Amino acid sequence: MSGFIGSYRFLAVSGEQAGGSADSGTTMYIFVDCSRDLGNFWSFLTTSVGVSALGLGLVLVLSLILSRVAVKPIVTGYERQKRFITDASHEIKTPLSVIDAAVEVIEIEHGEDEWSRSIHDQVARLAALTGRLVTLARIDEGGVLEMGMVGISALTERSVSTFQAVAETRGQQLTADIAAGFTCRGDATALAQVLELLLDNATRYTPEGGVISVMLRARGHGVELTVANTCDTLPNGDLDRLFERFYRPDASRSAETGGSGIGLSVVRSVAEAHGGTATVERRGEHEIAFIVRLP
Repeated sequence: MSGFIGSYRFLAVSGEQAGGSADSGTTMYIFVDCSRDLGNFWSFLTTSVGVSALGLGLVLVLSLILSRVAVKPIVTGYERQKRFITDASHEIKTPLSVIDAAVEVIEIEHGEDEWSRSIHDQVARLAALTGRLVTLARIDEGGVLEMGMVGISALTERSVSTFQAVAETRGQQLTADIAAGFTCRGDATALAQVLELLLDNATRYTPEGGVISVMLRARGHGVELTVANTCDTLPNGDLDRLFERFYRPDASRSAETGGSGIGLSVVRSVAEAHGGTATVERRGEHEIAFIVRLP
């Protein structure tokens, strides 16, 4: 038998092993003072742990300093980009208003023609684009939403009613299944913009004779809004890229429909600013659905 008692190591030896008789029944205990060796061990262990901790701390501090230095140009560039978008968007609004007003004066004097109508259309398109850019920049900069209780059911019904005529003129069928009486906490203006953008996107990319369906229902403690539409062909690859800013899977098709590639980015940004999500999914070979979930 052997072991430690304090700083002493001991060994128990029977009388026979110690040179006595086998039947003496005696046991000899041998003690060795190991305090010096133990002291050296604990000193080495403490020093090793201390040096390791100090080295790890220095590496962490250096990593933080170097990462800030490396990331600073990126952060600065991103902040400048956001300020530029906001400033440029506000600056563009004034000349657009002037152009639109000047065209109206020309129409009064010389009458309306295809060129003046085209100018009006492009001015409206640029105005909508700048408004969406301002919304994105405001959310990116942590702009405070005017939160309150919103009648999401009534808001959805109004948006569907507004786009009903648009769908009919394009030969599309717009259907709605909206649960009544639902409310959620949010910014009414921002949520109305989400509905407008989703319905505008659906009417732009649904072919003549296609179907657009809007559904609002409860999901857990929140609500789920789904806007689905049929289309000739679905984009290839990851559909989630549709939420990327200025991403357009088919540039020629987007140019034909007047898409800018910014609307769905606004949808996701507004949804996330409300603590929700915005996703997209395929439904068969010719249907796509955008789903916004709000708490």
